[in-house]
Amino acid sequence: METGAAFGPWVLDKKVGAGGMGEVWSATHRVLGRRIAVKILAPELTREAKFRERFVSEARVQALLFHPHIAQIQDFVEENGRFAILMEWIPGGTLADALDRPEGPLPIELTLKWAGQALEALDYAHLRGVIHRDVKPANLMLDESGNIKVTDFGLAVAIGATRMTTAGKVVGTPRYMSPEQILRPQSVDRRTDVYSMGVVLYEMLAGRAPFDADSDYLVQRLHIEAPPTPQRFKMPDGFACNKDHGYSFDGKWLACSCSSPASHASQVYLVSADGGAPRQMTRVGTNYFHGFSPDGKWLLFVGQRAASGSGRGNPAIGAAVYRVSFDGSTEEKSTGAGGYDDGAEYSPDGKWIYFSSNRLGTTTGAWDIWRMPPDGAGPNDAKAERVTHDEWEDRFPHVSPNGKRIVFLSFMHAAKGHNGEDGVELRMIPAPGRKANADKVKIQVLQQLFGGQGAIDANSWSPDSTRFAYVVYRLLPPAATPTAPAARN
Repeated sequence: METGAAFGPWVLDKKVGAGGMGEVWSATHRVLGRRIAVKILAPELTREAKFRERFVSEARVQALLFHPHIAQIQDFVEENGRFAILMEWIPGGTLADALDRPEGPLPIELTLKWAGQALEALDYAHLRGVIHRDVKPANLMLDESGNIKVTDFGLAVAIGATRMTTAGKVVGTPRYMSPEQILRPQSVDRRTDVYSMGVVLYEMLAGRAPFDADSDYLVQRLHIEAPPTPQRFKMPDGFACNKDHGYSFDGKWLACSCSSPASHASQVYLVSADGGAPRQMTRVGTNYFHGFSPDGKWLLFVGQRAASGSGRGNPAIGAAVYRVSFDGSTEEKSTGAGGYDDGAEYSPDGKWIYFSSNRLGTTTGAWDIWRMPPDGAGPNDAKAERVTHDEWEDRFPHVSPNGKRIVFLSFMHAAKGHNGEDGVELRMIPAPGRKANADKVKIQVLQQLFGGQGAIDANSWSPDSTRFAYVVYRLLPPAATPTAPAARN
């Protein structure tokens, strides 16, 4: 085809795309001046009945779908041995074009909007018995208002209808295909579109597809056999980050503790899930991130602001709980009674900050779990409440999502560190009510190690508050030194 060719009153303007089935052109009505898109079946395929039938089927299927986020069919034309589908003109390009941007992944708000619109359209099609089978960014168009339009139902099939493909032949785009579409192409259902949309959503958020390889065959194997590559937040070269990190409750931000080439002291940084340069939230002393407030307005951290000395957890230096506002404009010191305050964490309802502290001294049993209101412990820490009171060193509280329980670590001798040489237990207690009563806490031991057996690292609660995940490191006994064979006379 060439510019100026006509299908009835429609005159072709320019070619805007091409694929295995043919070409897509923009066209203008000779009288009305209205613009449409024309998908023309390739001339070499018009001679084969199966391709003509598939082309007609695409038009019929899409013509039955009236939805604001599905491209609308205007007409079907057969003229002088040529076949064409006339569709609404969508001028905004494709999602694939939008993903090809130097800024990296799409903003989360835009991702949720476009993914939601595409899923609404697919759900509408599924409820009417139509499976798309080729969901990918190139088939998600953008109109002039910035809304998604699902298009290209060339591989679509009605549920229960005869598949117009050779038995066992894989159809679709390998980068976005579901495992069942690869293994059992003749028996897929609507779930294959949901999977493909999940791959698209991953690419929108990560800036890359979950699987990539040198050949379609290898990509298909990855879909079947491998988990997706985890998404990584990119910090500048030379930054060293520790395990103190966490996502905001809306999933838009990652806070972490890192040292930079300019400063070996750990500072708190905030990184957007959309990419971009990290924001440095602290600048004085050494600081370790501990959590977001439930309302997202504050970042909680433990800071060492001593004039000299270094080393996390060193009671001789001391540390306090701080919080900094999300925009970085306000920093507040929440505790200040001396000693070393650590392991700070908000309660799920935001009414308390729990932390561990040796503020009562450095003797055995001085470390306990404490709590204070979210705006701080007040003058002389008068509003701080002691939660545990026992002979062990209680550290690192984790409040369950329903706010009813607290899990923490207890060491027989905190001065020995976290290696469990003298004993370590994972303990659980009921969360205190309006007033903490340390003398009446019922302690439940979940896990214990003694005598150099290893260490326990507390981790996190399940969302339903029924399980707690933790890691046990067991120390292997030293290898026996081989003895020399006895001498023989």
